[in-house]
Amino acid sequence: MFSSSGQFASNCVFVGNTAAVRGGAVSGPNGMMGTVYDSVFRGNNGNSESLIASGTTLKGCVITNNVTGASIANYGVRLTSGCRLHDCLVADNETRYAGVTGGYAVGCRFINNHAAGENWSNPGGGAARDAALTNCYFYGNRAYRLGGAIRGGTVVNCVVVSNTVTRLRTDNDCYGAGIYLANLVENCTVMSNYCGRGAGISGITAQAV
Repeated sequence: MFSSSGQFASNCVFVGNTAAVRGGAVSGPNGMMGTVYDSVFRGNNGNSESLIASGTTLKGCVITNNVTGASIANYGVRLTSGCRLHDCLVADNETRYAGVTGGYAVGCRFINNHAAGENWSNPGGGAARDAALTNCYFYGNRAYRLGGAIRGGTVVNCVVVSNTVTRLRTDNDCYGAGIYLANLVENCTVMSNYCGRGAGISGITAQAV
């Protein structure tokens, strides 16, 4: 849903929307990309693909209590390459695969999001996966076994506190309740995360500078 002339939406409430593909709440016609300002996404269902289609920019939005369908490969807020979040609250969403995926987020808060699937092929990222994250706050997010808050991507000037990997094993199946396998972690506070093994930051090789 985007204006055909301006490709934007503002001060909207998206509630109870469902789609089989291309964005349960937002997807422009013919893949049109646009920006959503100061809006609320609540109780929407991404079903077989995502909540918000790739290429969308969100500014000052609240994204809460949304879910994806039953497929093990589903994303929550799927923001693939070229997508942007600015000053958004992403809270209490549940997905089968990962939270915010791809793109970048600046000045956002990620609270109590849950990657619920007991998926084994490529799991993890309760709040964010493979995204560029700057000046963001992560609290109380969960994933089944890898990356309770964050998996992959870059993490700069962020606070990562009290996140969990729910499969509490001490073998190679469970790592990184805070951050797992990120390409870069810089100037971050990482504390009080809980996992069977490697609770704070895991899967990252330190290099001398």
